[in-house]
Amino acid sequence: MSAQSGKPTKPGVLEVTGKGPVMLRVTPLDATSANLEIGIDYSRAEDPGLRYDADYCDVLASRTGLTLVFGRLKPSIRELRSKIEIAFSEEFFMRQVWFASRAVHTTARSCTMGNALEPLSDLPDPDKVQCFRANTVFMALLVGESVIDFYYISPGDIHLARDHRRSEIPLEPVVRVVLSTPLLVEFLDKCQPFADRLRPRFSEE
Repeated sequence: MSAQSGKPTKPGVLEVTGKGPVMLRVTPLDATSANLEIGIDYSRAEDPGLRYDADYCDVLASRTGLTLVFGRLKPSIRELRSKIEIAFSEEFFMRQVWFASRAVHTTARSCTMGNALEPLSDLPDPDKVQCFRANTVFMALLVGESVIDFYYISPGDIHLARDHRRSEIPLEPVVRVVLSTPLLVEFLDKCQPFADRLRPRFSEE
């Protein structure tokens, strides 16, 4: 996208391409609906200031989508010291967590062959749980450790940009989860049953 921020590139098409990481193209379909294409350049994104070191994960269905769970265990004890929950709608879970992570999942599996973690389940909640909401994610890995950065794009900001009242769309940092690569594999493996169930409703395009 090379158009000036917030300017139509051809009749009916609006592109928002400010100096920030989020790019938006709006193509009207009819008088009441439009197709929104969102692109993100994570090299321009602000690093999340909040960091969480995880050695436990889970994926749960919720009333309004999926909840991604990351926790920190007490050393040598099957008990959680702390836990965070990150809520995703089903659509953004599929597009941002699942479809966008297929190459990462394959690479992480190849890096951890024969090094799977012992399964853990039915751990009681700690006294306090922090809850967040995100709708986009960036994953990266090395052989031994990985990182998942969670971000949020506000529907209000997209609405204002679509109405020519904002020339740039903020990408809000939520939390950075630091985890071992075997735990990343476990996390994405736990995502798979939910992705298989939701796949008929969402295309990869």
